Amino acid sequence: PRPVGLPDFPNPFDPKEVAKAKARRKAMLETLGMNGLKRVAGLWGFQGKALVTVVRVEAPTPRKGLVALAFDQPTFRKDQLPPVPSGVTG
Repeated sequence: PRPVGLPDFPNPFDPKEVAKAKARRKAMLETLGMNGLKRVAGLWGFQGKALVTVVRVEAPTPRKGLVALAFDQPTFRKDQLPPVPSGVTG
């Protein structure tokens, strides 16, 4: 028996268990709407004294689930922003 709280990893030598794990992963990605992602690329490093992280996600339309929630939001123009007090630098 496995300790409580640890995930149930498939036996990599049992084709039936591997097939079940792949089906669960596919269902989870479809539920979250992430099965349409084409590419996710990340880059991190230093820029001056700052640590910078850049992530690029290619998700063609129509998007669903979390991907749609993250990327399909209405846009805004800078003249629609609320007034910013003078002297604010960041």
